Amino acid sequence: MAFGTGKHESTYLAIKNIESMVKKKKIYKSCDIGTGSGILSFVLRKLTMKQIVATDIDIKSQKVFFSNMNDNYINGIKFFRCDGFKSRKLMQMKFDLIVANIFLNELKRMGMQFSKNLKSGGCLIISGIL
Repeated sequence: MAFGTGKHESTYLAIKNIESMVKKKKIYKSCDIGTGSGILSFVLRKLTMKQIVATDIDIKSQKVFFSNMNDNYINGIKFFRCDGFKSRKLMQMKFDLIVANIFLNELKRMGMQFSKNLKSGGCLIISGIL
């Protein structure tokens, strides 16, 4: 019902990049744009045990996200149902790491917003799905 099983190549590669990044750099606050099922948010939470923010515009994704979070006994993730960063509170947040595994056109549209919400020296992991 929501994108993100971990079996798709783009999701798998995003997870591998997250694993690599957290070994190299201290991550205190992360954001998963277009979280879908929540898999990238859950990986971030398990690897960093720090503050995670997840967003998705789809009400079905929100339901799947919370169901998966509950089923896997995961907490500590703040969810915003919005398009990208389009939440008054979210627009003001800065992140050490932003991940987005979404459609390529959406990634292109959000380019400036990524730079506004990424801390200086922060990392961006994106995968554009055609």
